Amino acid sequence: MQSSAEKGVPPAEAWVSEAALVAELSGMRIRALNARAEELGVPAHKLDEAEDTPDTKGALVSLIVGRMREHESARLAQQRVELGALRIRALTMTAGVRETRCVCVAPIGAQFRAIAAGRS
Repeated sequence: MQSSAEKGVPPAEAWVSEAALVAELSGMRIRALNARAEELGVPAHKLDEAEDTPDTKGALVSLIVGRMREHESARLAQQRVELGALRIRALTMTAGVRETRCVCVAPIGAQFRAIAAGRS
């Protein structure tokens, strides 16, 4: 099985916040932005289009942020699949819940959302 880094997907820790990412990228040179976009798997034709725009730097930043969003969505979808396969006891243990006496499904749904949001 390939790791997320081998698939070109940045680790979850790499996705801090969109605002922080934009601030970081805005301080980079165009050549460095181009390299970062290539590392993330942005298609070459999109990079060429970005270079042809009046605001090359802004276009590259948008491409990188968009690609990071795609990776984050894919990571969360995979996490939902993995969590959906867990039994209730394993899910509550993953969420860090000590008491597992559940009387209804609503608490489990909240725990599932907390885990999926990365607030375990």
